[in-house]
Amino acid sequence: MSSAHNGMLSISDNQQLLLDHKPQLIYCASQFKHVDLSLAQAQAIIDYATTEAFNQNDIDVLLHLVDAFRFILINTNTFTFRTIQRINQLVVGPGVAGAGKLRTATIRHLAPRSQWVPPIPDQTERETYLIELLTSRQPVTDQAIDLFLDICRLQYFVSGNQRTALFAANNLLLSQGAGVLTIPADEHDVFRELLDAFCLSGDDEMVKQWLYEFGLVN
Repeated sequence: MSSAHNGMLSISDNQQLLLDHKPQLIYCASQFKHVDLSLAQAQAIIDYATTEAFNQNDIDVLLHLVDAFRFILINTNTFTFRTIQRINQLVVGPGVAGAGKLRTATIRHLAPRSQWVPPIPDQTERETYLIELLTSRQPVTDQAIDLFLDICRLQYFVSGNQRTALFAANNLLLSQGAGVLTIPADEHDVFRELLDAFCLSGDDEMVKQWLYEFGLVN
């Protein structure tokens, strides 16, 4: 996957870029939930071509991601903390307890070998973090990757954090015409190892370098 260039896209061009990468983006997000489908099978479900012979839980994960994709595709004007909460609501699906609300209990990071236990998030602190991030002088690609990693490491929500992080980062990129962030399907295991190492150590250098090289496209 080619890395993003410094030039910005128009919002409409970035929307088309998102649409061009819709199957890959939704599929790679579903892999954070360990959906047991190929990209071709996932695309058939995403396109409503078939849902036969597939696990209903896998289908639900994909269709919730379709809903989240639709939201970010048209949400081009405003990006706030509420945007992130709304994405989480859509990603985990309707009727799920705690959807869109910051968690209030301790959880362990789900990486198989990780001993990282993220602190219970404080909403005021995370809202302040987002404001400071969005008003910083760093490029929006840096902002989007930093936000993605922050949500992944601190586990803002009870569930759906990595899926939420990926779609939130893409919504932020779209709002500035800065491309798409995704994880190539054949590189997902490599990325997960880098992400797990970052969550444990807090050192983001290697995972950020990897995302810039393999994840950003425009």
